[in-house]
Amino acid sequence: MPPLGELLRIGVALSRERDITRLLEAILVAAKDITNADGGTLYRMTDNQQALRFEIMRNETLGIAWAAPAAWKSVLPVNLYDKDGKAIHSMVAAYAVHHDCSVNIADAYTEAGFDFSGTKNFDKKPATGRRRS
Repeated sequence: MPPLGELLRIGVALSRERDITRLLEAILVAAKDITNADGGTLYRMTDNQQALRFEIMRNETLGIAWAAPAAWKSVLPVNLYDKDGKAIHSMVAAYAVHHDCSVNIADAYTEAGFDFSGTKNFDKKPATGRRRS
């Protein structure tokens, strides 16, 4: 579907969908499709606003489609501040929060300037237990 058609579809979904998880997943999938991205992750701010918790993840290459809080119990949140209260800028999601901007990463394996060790370690894990059916 062309990007404009995809945006219209999401607009209709926004007005109809009452399940927040399904709505957020539809938004993530549409954003991923419009940008031709292999994957995407949606985070939500923790109540104390000190970290981001994973909410929804999609990755075509890895065959991952997570949209359930229970799936994230083994995944640590992304801290926004270090133990001294200083803003963390080395993690791309934290950087985006602190700078109130979007960050487009073409390839986490070749991008310089951010710490992608968590992403790379996640990719090394066996696929068992990572997929939502």
